[in-house]
Amino acid sequence: MNKCIPLNNNVIIERHKHTKDEIDIGGDKKLFIDTSWYEEDHIIQYGIVKYPPIRLSKWLNTEVELKSGDKVYGHHFIGNDSNKIEIYEKKYNMLPYNMLYVRVRNNKVHMLSDWVLVEKVMDKQEDIVTDSGIILKTQVQKKEQIGVIKHVNSTSKDFGFKPGDRILFVKDADYEMEVEGEKLFRMKNDNILCKVSDDFYMYIEEQVVDEPGNIADEIGSFDDYNKMMS
Repeated sequence: MNKCIPLNNNVIIERHKHTKDEIDIGGDKKLFIDTSWYEEDHIIQYGIVKYPPIRLSKWLNTEVELKSGDKVYGHHFIGNDSNKIEIYEKKYNMLPYNMLYVRVRNNKVHMLSDWVLVEKVMDKQEDIVTDSGIILKTQVQKKEQIGVIKHVNSTSKDFGFKPGDRILFVKDADYEMEVEGEKLFRMKNDNILCKVSDDFYMYIEEQVVDEPGNIADEIGSFDDYNKMMS
């Protein structure tokens, strides 16, 4: 049996299709898309592990959690020509371990390394139209820098959050990707600044939070907030 052992923290991945170029519109009909326009928006970001590494460099601070046959989701660079490789006359894609985020095995989602997946929080009706009928926005939008934890990794509990927690995260950490049919934000443990309640969220919604170090200056403590609101 032919074998290949990837080095330098790489993972060899098998992909059967490069882009998502069709949409099921019902009635056994499909709409085909020209994915040459904004191709990065249509890249299929998953594949099947063919050859996992045996070990990883210490600086990655994680163990190998993959085996052959695992479904994995990774960065959209997974489809770049520079990441294509031919082994035993068969074409594969190669991606560094730290650019893979999710493993799916036996239909169970498992987060790799220190990655987490976060659900969007969308506007409510009162965010769009006031009680008096004044229209504030023309359409429902996502709340900036606010989300709900969907999937955590093995170290997330050490950071103090769990699935279902509403959180505030660093600006521009909301890298959106589709995982098992659901569009979610991918981010790291240390992109998450704090857990928030619904009313606390209303207070910080208008604040601009760019760096983790500024959070105390921007929103203070829960005690300060409660005093202000009492």
